[in-house]
Amino acid sequence: MCLIQCAEDKKTRDFVRQYEGLRPLVDLLKVSANKQLLAAATGAIWKCSISLENVEKFQEYNTLELLVGLLTDQPEEVLINVVGALGECARNPPNRTVIRKYGGIQPLAGLLTGINPALLVNVTRAVGACAVDLENMA
Repeated sequence: MCLIQCAEDKKTRDFVRQYEGLRPLVDLLKVSANKQLLAAATGAIWKCSISLENVEKFQEYNTLELLVGLLTDQPEEVLINVVGALGECARNPPNRTVIRKYGGIQPLAGLLTGINPALLVNVTRAVGACAVDLENMA
């Protein structure tokens, strides 16, 4: 949870990458039964993905595939973070394709009907980033 706040700072995001802290965050996505831990891990991934260098590492670790898998049946706290991370990662064109190929477009669009302001902000950013790709628009 501390990393979520600290990763607002570029130096911290760089530090996490340089000292190989991104991979353990991704590994925590597989512990989906512990929702507090999942919320913390997805939040840290979201904030770390603000840096494109970290997004490249997340691509290597197949993080987007795991994040797309978390778009359903999760508490809002987790969804806010997952969608925030997807939105940041979708700035990179190949990641928009990954989100579509793994079935992320429909669940993202479905989240547009929610009422949680934080979730709606992240969903609109993620959908907007994905919408740049014509195949995603279809």
